Amino acid sequence: MFRKLLLSALSVCLVIFVTFGTAFAFTLPEIKGWNNGAVKEARLDGVNGDHGMWIERTYRSPDGLMFNGVLVSGDGAKLWNIDSSVSGDIVEYDGYSAKRLTVSGRKAVIEVRPVRGASLIVALDKNNLLTLESPFADTDKLVRAADVLIKAMENNIAPPAKS
Repeated sequence: MFRKLLLSALSVCLVIFVTFGTAFAFTLPEIKGWNNGAVKEARLDGVNGDHGMWIERTYRSPDGLMFNGVLVSGDGAKLWNIDSSVSGDIVEYDGYSAKRLTVSGRKAVIEVRPVRGASLIVALDKNNLLTLESPFADTDKLVRAADVLIKAMENNIAPPAKS
């Protein structure tokens, strides 16, 4: 009896492993106490195949910070390279600034443009990029919001959607 039960459990685990693989996908979660906009998703399809997903959501934190969150998952995220986006630790010219930093233990770049505001790009892993954008945000608040969002994402990791 025990052997049949163990064999059944191993079969189920094997099916789950084959179905989902070893990778898990992040998603933009709902944050308790924040205003969470609707999730918008788009597949990143190209002539040479599937490049992953674009997931977008607008948030407003309790302190009033409104920002747009964008998650790019899959091959599209692999195209961004922190070393080619900012040549040194800090770049400044004509009101534009970019700075390398670490957010929740991950490599990141924050860019500030005079009209468009701040953009924070965080490499969650080799297959996932998180971008927070706000025309009004103080960069410190944007980094704190990213930290909250990343911690929530780590707690809500979901299996990747089937194609």
